[in-house]
Amino acid sequence: MSGTAENGREFSVVGPPRPTLTASNYTIDWGDTVTLTWGAFPDAGSCQFGGNTPPTSGATTGNAPTGPLANNTNYMVTCASGMLSIDSLPITITVRQPFVNVFSAVPNRVASGGKTTVKWDISNAATCTITRNGDNWQPLTKSGTSITGSIVDIVTIKTTYALTCSPTTQPIVVNIVPSFIEF
Repeated sequence: MSGTAENGREFSVVGPPRPTLTASNYTIDWGDTVTLTWGAFPDAGSCQFGGNTPPTSGATTGNAPTGPLANNTNYMVTCASGMLSIDSLPITITVRQPFVNVFSAVPNRVASGGKTTVKWDISNAATCTITRNGDNWQPLTKSGTSITGSIVDIVTIKTTYALTCSPTTQPIVVNIVPSFIEF
């Protein structure tokens, strides 16, 4: 804030210094983590994040991982000096939500004991899983900018593969073609 004193001289009022807060990345994929780095002003006694997440242990400088993030999240660190608590400027971490480009099983009809190729290509996700008939089957992890791959599976019964990258699950079914015996 600035103003003019009665003697005509300009003056400015300087508020207390703010703690600093930065992130290793401000836009991430679903399930990724970022590292928050904070620094306090001189004479600060302790610093905390709202809800103590991530924990600072009161340290006036440091860094800490957020843990996997699923949604856009705001952070602010508060540092204390005597009776005064001062907040940093808030920062926002933007979380891109998973997008399934491909999730398929080809062919989707096989004779018992036949093979199908399960293929996946997912953007904006750090980790996903594929279940096979309700059981964990393939853990998937991002390599580079996406999660891509395929695997050949032998199918002996009707099989449902379900891809989960977020609260949403996308299933595909491979049916068994009835076998006929000629007489």
